[in-house]
Amino acid sequence: MVINFSGDNNGKTNKLSWSIANEQNLNYFVLQRSRDGQSFTDIAQIKNTNDPGYSYDDTMTTNASGIYYYRLKIVDIDGNFKYSDVVKIILEPKEVLASVSPNPFKDLLVVTVQSPSHDNAIFALTDLSGRQLFRKNESLSRGSNVIHINENGKLPGGTYILTIITSGKTQSFKLIRTSY
Repeated sequence: MVINFSGDNNGKTNKLSWSIANEQNLNYFVLQRSRDGQSFTDIAQIKNTNDPGYSYDDTMTTNASGIYYYRLKIVDIDGNFKYSDVVKIILEPKEVLASVSPNPFKDLLVVTVQSPSHDNAIFALTDLSGRQLFRKNESLSRGSNVIHINENGKLPGGTYILTIITSGKTQSFKLIRTSY
């Protein structure tokens, strides 16, 4: 029986720990991870060593953010199993990260910005000669922000640059506008 299952982030690693007691038929643990809390994927199998405590370090990518869910599948010698409670670890973005969709676009651009703090952002759309065609100022809240840019219907088909300027970072995206 799992007595305690917990997790915490310490930079680039989600550290998971658990303790057990009175499990004589325990064979192994399968550590599972999910991004939505519903669909879990096996990430590690840990053999029972009859120790009271176990741990596992799940290394994250440099700019990992969002919510990670973990659970243990506890398998006994007979192949029977049960699941532990789910542990949720929230990773805040460490820098501003943006994505733009769709690309190519027709009229509407959807910009998703992950921000580590409250900030202001400038969204500037230019043509390839550098002429600014559109500019929008937005306040960003901490976490995920979705900004819609839908004044693109007047633009001819072609290639454009969307630049996003925040207090700590400037990001540019090359975009194609279709005319159909």
